[in-house]
Amino acid sequence: MQLGDYTEKIRHFNRFYTRIIGVNNQYTDQTKYSSIEAQILYEISIKEDCTAVYLRDYFKLDKGYLSRILKRFDEGKLITKQISQEDKRISYLHITDYGLKELDTLINSSNEITRNMINKIPAEKLDELVQSMIKIESILKDYENEI
Repeated sequence: MQLGDYTEKIRHFNRFYTRIIGVNNQYTDQTKYSSIEAQILYEISIKEDCTAVYLRDYFKLDKGYLSRILKRFDEGKLITKQISQEDKRISYLHITDYGLKELDTLINSSNEITRNMINKIPAEKLDELVQSMIKIESILKDYENEI
């Protein structure tokens, strides 16, 4: 198989998978946040000393786009910013109690959508599915810095 063949098969899988999991409407049906906003809020909640630069690099986002999201989060009282004592150019992002409440709603919504997606799949097929996902993640993670 040639590189172009792999490319098309991967793109085909990506289109199929994002449609099946409803990534384009996973959060917007029940919340006012997009999928990427939910992921960013989650990352802020788990990452110690989280910064905009970290988020930009982690999610491979345009600086301006991320800035608009963080501004919306700040204005919505989902996050706070704390200026670093060591370097005044760095601001650490922290999720607020209200942000945690919103995040909990997002997680519950995502969990419900996922449960509904897989509830008809037999356990042995779910095991196979999850193992395949773990394998895909493992292969891509080995090359993450080169992607």
